[in-house]
Amino acid sequence: LLEEVVKEIRGGLDYRKQAVASVIGRSSFEELGKLLDNGSGVMPVMYRIIPNTAISLGESVTFIAEQGAPKERLDELVSIFSELGQTVVVKEPMMGPGTSLASCGIAFALKYLDASIQGGVELGFAPEEARAVVMQTMRGALEMMNLNGTMPQTEIDKVTTPGGMTLRGLAAMEESGFTEAVKAEEAAKAGETKAKTAAKSAEAKETAKAKETTPAKKKEAVKAEKK
Repeated sequence: LLEEVVKEIRGGLDYRKQAVASVIGRSSFEELGKLLDNGSGVMPVMYRIIPNTAISLGESVTFIAEQGAPKERLDELVSIFSELGQTVVVKEPMMGPGTSLASCGIAFALKYLDASIQGGVELGFAPEEARAVVMQTMRGALEMMNLNGTMPQTEIDKVTTPGGMTLRGLAAMEESGFTEAVKAEEAAKAGETKAKTAAKSAEAKETAKAKETTPAKKKEAVKAEKK
């Protein structure tokens, strides 16, 4: 799909005046550059932009990487997306981890909320009651971190007492592998992107190496074949 879209628009672009932005998670600058190469020797400024679905509410975390962008143009782009939430400018290798933490992270967070609501129902609450309680609990937790400038563990320590219900619940979560499961999901997504980038880099090196055959080496190869 990416190749088809680029082929469709490539001929109508003026690379000296227009930039190209991609919101496709797995499209590297290297891949985009190859597709955009029109033989003129001029390449456009390129951006990779990955928001999350909360952008529809102006609450996105949007990651941006650039290649060849002047600071003022990057600042303009950041200003636009900052109107739709928080914007984080990173180097390209961090786009995969960023996608995992923020874009996939939306689903990971909702999965916890879903499990918590289900737990509330099993305890006897109606589904809508459990939903309202869980959502307000999350709002309160986030607001404490935001206003106090704290990390989660600091706020966790405030609500736990030795041998108490909260501590037992946290212990049960860890016994079930909660923290490691969340970290594994994020690492898997980031690792998948890094692996793809590494594979493409290795392929490019092999191609370049194959093209480096010198005339002298070619003569040696011919002699060897005659023998």
